Amino acid sequence: MNLKQIEYITVIAEEKNISRAAKRLKVTQSTLSQGLSNEEHSLGVILFNRSQKGLELTEAGKCYLKAAKEILQIRDKLHHDIRLFSPCAGKHYIIGISSQTGFDLFSSRYHQFKEMYPEVSVKAIEGNAGELLGGLNMNQYAMILTAVDSFETVRLPHQSLCKEEILLAAPGDFKKKILSKHGNLNMEFIKNENFILANPGTTMRMTTERLFTSLGYHPTVVCETGHILALVKMVSKGIGFAILPETLKIEMENVRWISFYPKIYRSQMAVYQEKYAGDEVLMNLIKLLQE
Repeated sequence: MNLKQIEYITVIAEEKNISRAAKRLKVTQSTLSQGLSNEEHSLGVILFNRSQKGLELTEAGKCYLKAAKEILQIRDKLHHDIRLFSPCAGKHYIIGISSQTGFDLFSSRYHQFKEMYPEVSVKAIEGNAGELLGGLNMNQYAMILTAVDSFETVRLPHQSLCKEEILLAAPGDFKKKILSKHGNLNMEFIKNENFILANPGTTMRMTTERLFTSLGYHPTVVCETGHILALVKMVSKGIGFAILPETLKIEMENVRWISFYPKIYRSQMAVYQEKYAGDEVLMNLIKLLQE
């Protein structure tokens, strides 16, 4: 009997099904079945009755489960108490996030991070890139997650998290030919059209403005919004064009998503203060975000 086997059998009892229990524990069904068989053989009793309805605890199994839960509670309490002596105990990090992709990355890894460092507290604050970079320089944040189209604009320590393509959202019934015979986007045909842009100060707006500057013209802006769904709906109604990262692409009737040529990308990155460059907790959080 060991803690891993105890945890396995506890989950089997909760799920009443080897397949579901294996999926929850992230092990193979054969590993779980063999573990249960070995435990029953070691104890000399049957813990579960097998039937078409699933696995049901025997009386011996109910006794085992009661003790197993007590053992696991003692383990968890011990881990919690020991962590209070960890050098990470009481640490608090404020992280600024400027993009939807950044929030998606953070939320997808938050629980995994808290499993690694339950004694560490993290607070995420939304803001535009300019405000967050200013706050980072003033020690208001330990780290910010933001999007850039050039690493050269970032002076503080930073690491890339992911890369996302920038796309043009066009009304599906737009009559002009905006693609060349090779299927590439021809911006000349839309430079005088209406555009729906992200709010000023956002990383997406800055990327868009740099794109228009490189093309040598100023777009006619009919709406500025931070609501992506509303923006794409306006495109579907033929009100104008929009420029968005692929990660925010919303499939909708009467909206065409077109790549630029050559393709345009922006990078999501973690930017942090110099003093955190060797911080174990923050560096491990960045590694999680990069997975």
